[in-house]
Amino acid sequence: MERLDQFFSCYFHQDWPEEALSWRAVVAQYRAEAVGDEARLVAEEIERLAERHPDDESLEVKVKQLGCYYWPGSPSLYRAWLAEVADALR
Repeated sequence: MERLDQFFSCYFHQDWPEEALSWRAVVAQYRAEAVGDEARLVAEEIERLAERHPDDESLEVKVKQLGCYYWPGSPSLYRAWLAEVADALR
């Protein structure tokens, strides 16, 4: 969970929109800075996170607890957004 905490709190912090045009740009920046297999490992942890939280509300709460300030528009959209993030990290 430490990887996810660092990923979300460092890249999707409350001022992320001032530093990037989109969430995809944030992920691209992370990939450019990631060392070795780090991006792939974060993608795998994101998938495990989604599996451990089968309901949308608990998933939203956990993502926010990890320091993520991105809002996909609805609690029900977090799962789809996380899947896109994981894909983009690969």
